[in-house]
Amino acid sequence: MIEKLRKTITNAGDALKEQATNVSDALKEKTYSLFEDWIKIFPSLENHGFKMTSFGLCVGISPSLDVEMRGKANTFTLEKLDKILEECKGNQALTTVFKAIKKTYEWHLKTGTEGKFDAILLKLSVKITPEVKVYLGTPMLT
Repeated sequence: MIEKLRKTITNAGDALKEQATNVSDALKEKTYSLFEDWIKIFPSLENHGFKMTSFGLCVGISPSLDVEMRGKANTFTLEKLDKILEECKGNQALTTVFKAIKKTYEWHLKTGTEGKFDAILLKLSVKITPEVKVYLGTPMLT
């Protein structure tokens, strides 16, 4: 009786391990497919004045694609960003990036400070939940 119970528990454990592996593999495939979608936007970002300064891949339980880009802050105005957003309608990744840039400019204007920045930095961390960070100027702490 105890041996039968032990065998049942072992079989259940093996089945759970196999399911976890299958889920993990499926999640990795979905993540890599997401990476492929985001990789397609980098030429467009470069066409709008950004230059890639770093590109990295983190492979693990939660893989991520990490990219930093730099551009000239005076390249963008709210009007120009509106035109870009109109052009990239239908491309969710590109729209996400330019909406984040626009929102950064809008909120910076609301600060009422006179700060003018030479650089705009774009940090993209593409994973199951992509993250876009926009900096005006050069951040000292990241």
